[in-house]
Amino acid sequence: AGGACHPQWLRQFAQMEHGAQDWLDQVVGHLPHPLLPDAPLKMAAEGSGLADLFNAVQLEVSGAQLSAASLANDVAGLPQVVRRRDLLIAYPYTNTLTVLRITGAVLRQAMERSAAYFTRGEDNTLRVSDCFLEPKVEHYNYDYYAGVTYAYDIARPVGERVVELTFNGTPVKDTDVFTACLSSYRASGTGGYDGYVGCPIVREIGTEMSDLLLDYFKRYGGELPLARGEFRGF
Repeated sequence: AGGACHPQWLRQFAQMEHGAQDWLDQVVGHLPHPLLPDAPLKMAAEGSGLADLFNAVQLEVSGAQLSAASLANDVAGLPQVVRRRDLLIAYPYTNTLTVLRITGAVLRQAMERSAAYFTRGEDNTLRVSDCFLEPKVEHYNYDYYAGVTYAYDIARPVGERVVELTFNGTPVKDTDVFTACLSSYRASGTGGYDGYVGCPIVREIGTEMSDLLLDYFKRYGGELPLARGEFRGF
């Protein structure tokens, strides 16, 4: 580490390195337009095509009614011509998927955690709450939801911000029961989503999400169906 590489090692592994780079550069699909990243706050407030893609994949492979997905702190996005390396950069985690059986009360509790991401400054401008910035930056703990229509009112106290939550046009009651597809990371309750702990596991999908994304592109080519989140804002 920190020193010059031995020339014979470079020669020995050059073919393997070139092969790896060629594999990463393989085109796996096309998009009608790039899924460009933006500031984390803007994406959280206005939606993200990349999060829509993740949720679409999770819904399709799981058969669940609902899905929740998050983005990395530094979002790479996807270009119009998508290569294998682009998918690995866009979804940099080794997460698998878990389908839980959750109640409406658990869903609302999870959404309240996501709604706590927002606050307003003294000048009334929207900003990220300190609880997602300190002691470390945790944009990846804000979730985008698919399968429900929902709205937050961040003028209300934390824990009382979900002011609209419907499934197929019907208001969600605490006693309603749903299947929800989550990353293995989120299903464990990590990131402040304690309500998921103890929920019955319906199914575990052991394939890593990056491979599921690759299969999705192979299946649909350039006509990717996206599960756009029905978030009505504030």
